[in-house]
Amino acid sequence: MLFDAGGNLTITSILQEGRHIWDAGSEATDPMNAAFLVGGTNDLRTPQNGVVSSNFSCPGSA
Repeated sequence: MLFDAGGNLTITSILQEGRHIWDAGSEATDPMNAAFLVGGTNDLRTPQNGVVSSNFSCPGSA
C-alpha cells in the first residue's frame, strides 16, 4: 500500500534505476544544453521529434 487512509505516503524510499527510464523523444541529447544548466533555455535545445523509447540501455538491463 502506497498511501494510508489519510492520503499520507507510507513508503520510505523509491528505487529508480537507469534501466527503468524512458525517453519521450522530445529533444536531442546535448550535454551543452542540458536541462537545469545555468543559462540554459528551451531555445537552445534541438528538437528530436522522436518516439518514446527505452533509454540508458546497459548490458544486462533487459
